[in-house]
Amino acid sequence: MTLFDLINLPTLKGLKIIAGELGIHKNISGVTIVDTPDGFDWLMGNEVVITTGYALKATGTSLASFIKSIVNKNASALIIKTNRYITHIPADALKIANELNFTLLTCPEEYAFSDIINPVLTNIINKQNIYLNLTAQIHNKFMQLAINNNSIPEILTILSSFLKRDTIFIDTYFNKCYYSNPQCKIAPYLSTVEDYKALKKDELKDYTLYNVANRYEPFGLILTEKSTEMPDDEESNIHQSLAQTAYEYASIVIILRMQMRISNHMVDEKYKNSFLEDILLNNIKTESEIHSRSKLYDWDFSNGGQVLLLDINKIKKYYTYELDSNTNEKLKLYTEKIFSAAIDTVESEFPNAKHYILSDLIAFVLSLDEKTRSNSTKKYEDIFKTIRHKISEETPFTVTIGVGNYYDNIINLHKSYKEAKTSVEVGYMLDRFDCILHYKNMEIYHLLKRVSDSREADFYCKKYIIPLVNYDKLHHSDLVLTLQEIVNNGWNIKLAAEKLYIHYNSAKYRFQKMCDLLNMDLREHDTQLMIELALKMYFINGIKLI
Repeated sequence: MTLFDLINLPTLKGLKIIAGELGIHKNISGVTIVDTPDGFDWLMGNEVVITTGYALKATGTSLASFIKSIVNKNASALIIKTNRYITHIPADALKIANELNFTLLTCPEEYAFSDIINPVLTNIINKQNIYLNLTAQIHNKFMQLAINNNSIPEILTILSSFLKRDTIFIDTYFNKCYYSNPQCKIAPYLSTVEDYKALKKDELKDYTLYNVANRYEPFGLILTEKSTEMPDDEESNIHQSLAQTAYEYASIVIILRMQMRISNHMVDEKYKNSFLEDILLNNIKTESEIHSRSKLYDWDFSNGGQVLLLDINKIKKYYTYELDSNTNEKLKLYTEKIFSAAIDTVESEFPNAKHYILSDLIAFVLSLDEKTRSNSTKKYEDIFKTIRHKISEETPFTVTIGVGNYYDNIINLHKSYKEAKTSVEVGYMLDRFDCILHYKNMEIYHLLKRVSDSREADFYCKKYIIPLVNYDKLHHSDLVLTLQEIVNNGWNIKLAAEKLYIHYNSAKYRFQKMCDLLNMDLREHDTQLMIELALKMYFINGIKLI
């Protein structure tokens, strides 16, 4: 209730405003009588104060001082019963009331205090009763929604009926959007947004935002268009209070729906992971079983498949020591960020890609048509570069991607998985990280790996590589590194010099030094073949460059 409502009550027509008319829209919480010297000490705020002026006359306090005292207590107005102890209103009292926009009223002497108090309290109680009834309606409606498992759009429809405006729920967990009215003004814009988590507040400046979250995690935002109407203070407060109640109940029911969806999603993902694991580990022995189980998830493996295996380089070494909880949490966070970046990148290029997570590895299963397959190598390179860029800004780790061969029959996918895994393992042997390794380009390493522990392999390493290693140790030079770059560039010394960022003459000098140390001409084709094989076995055996 406001002062304006009080003045317009039919039973209080005798009230007259004598000062502070600009304050008549203040809210009223009640009416109280102050006729003792310290009576204003008991004011709680927003009361209309009634006085006869008895205490003022008894103590010699001026009316102006009394007004200041009750204003400091946040009173809403003062009603003075005249012609008893106050026969006229001093000019300084009128002045201070106007300056403070504090409404000063007079009432006829014949008015009893109850004539003012009772209708005001009745009006306030009636409005509170209306508010409580509306709150109960909100409670009952949303409790029914919770019990009856209604959908999120249905929840928004009920919320809109209370707010009298369209409502939208932006689901930042599953990156979806729900509407009470799909034709609302902001719907076309939101349909173009790819990542709702990236939405900025200035893009939603015309909307009231309500966070939907529990104690542990956020689920999204409820949006409602801001009202252009300007209700009076009391109506505004009531509306805001009811709106807040409606938001809170809607949020609770939406959180229940989200938690149920997340739980179902996790169960579904568990079964999907189990199915992928069975395929990758060759636990399913017939092609027909794979295809029939695929239909349960709307998957199609009729084009066969290929595995990309992403490994977080050297993260396991952090687990070989006893970790404190903070470091362990950081490693978990880094792993989640890397996997998230990988999933987003791969799925943006191949929307039908499937993934399977194993501690510090994540396997992607791609089933591609022939046209897409023909350009897949280039796309894989682009994917690796994108992932590398994303994680370099947020984590201290690098990744290696191993790529298995493509198999036309999905029953053979386990072979591609094994090949991708072998490519990563060989990469570790060769100390090759932060790169993409294709199994088809590493077959020589797989062959040499089988004989790398033999006496013959040891002989070749000692004859062709160890002399260069020993020279590097003694003279702090880079002959082995130079040899590796020359071999990688098809024995083209000029290209190797460019890759090493050294002068061509320096590369030629190092090449001649190798020839002298090994006592052979490294320009001969057969010699080059032997050197290449020896160098590969040297790396396979895990011997590190110094």
